[in-house]
Amino acid sequence: MNNFLNEFEERFRAGFLDDLKSILEEVRKEKVYGCAFGTDSDFVTLFLAVKTEESLVRHITNMKAQGLCNTPQSY
Repeated sequence: MNNFLNEFEERFRAGFLDDLKSILEEVRKEKVYGCAFGTDSDFVTLFLAVKTEESLVRHITNMKAQGLCNTPQSY
């Protein structure tokens, strides 16, 4: 079991670093405020999410345009 966990860690780190570098290159002109891993309920799919201030502004703007973010409590 120890060998499995060691190999898993090595592969995870290698994949994580490549994905992180790629994503940060895509958003290099934006201000990153969060980074997290996500998965499905069966832990089959693992993904890396990076949040930026600019994407948050776009999201809020879209919500306002749809009338979904029209009170101070919505923020």
